[in-house]
Amino acid sequence: MRRGTFLGTLSLLAALLLNACGSAPPAPADAVVVTADARALQYGANAPEVLNNPRLANQIRALFGPDWNAPRVSYGAPAFFPDFSTIRMVRVAGREVVAIKGCVPTGCSLYQGLLMITSPDQLQARLDEGGFVHYYDFGPSPGSPASRSMIDGAWNAIEVVERR
Repeated sequence: MRRGTFLGTLSLLAALLLNACGSAPPAPADAVVVTADARALQYGANAPEVLNNPRLANQIRALFGPDWNAPRVSYGAPAFFPDFSTIRMVRVAGREVVAIKGCVPTGCSLYQGLLMITSPDQLQARLDEGGFVHYYDFGPSPGSPASRSMIDGAWNAIEVVERR
C-alpha cells in the first residue's frame, strides 16, 4: 500500500513539474542599435528633458504608474534616467524606436533602466534592480509576451554597443 501511494505521489509531482515548465518566456527579439539622427532627440536632448516633455510626460507617468515614486522599486522611475543616460535609435521587430538607457547614479551596476518610445502613445520600459526586473508597457496592446521580447532585445543590443 505504501509503495502505491509513493509512486502515485511521485507521478503527480512529475506531472506538475512538467506542466509548470511547459511555457518558456519568449526569446528576445532581434534588435540592433542604428545610427542616431534627429529622431533620437525629438523629445529632448537628455533623459530628464524627455521625461518632462509635454507630449510625453503624462504617458510616461502612466507607463510607470505607482513606481514613478518608488512604492515597488528601490528608487522612483526618474532616478533610473539621469541626464547622462544615453539616447539611441534601436531597430527592434522591424520598428525604429527611441531608446533611453540609464542607471541610478549611486548604483549603476545594479539599478539600470530602459525606456523605449515608439510614439507618444506607445511606450515600453524595463527597470532592473540587480536581477529583479520590472516590465512596463503603455499603448494599444500592453502586456503581450512580444513586448517583453522587444524590450529584452533592445536591452541586449544596447549592452553589446556599450561593452565595446
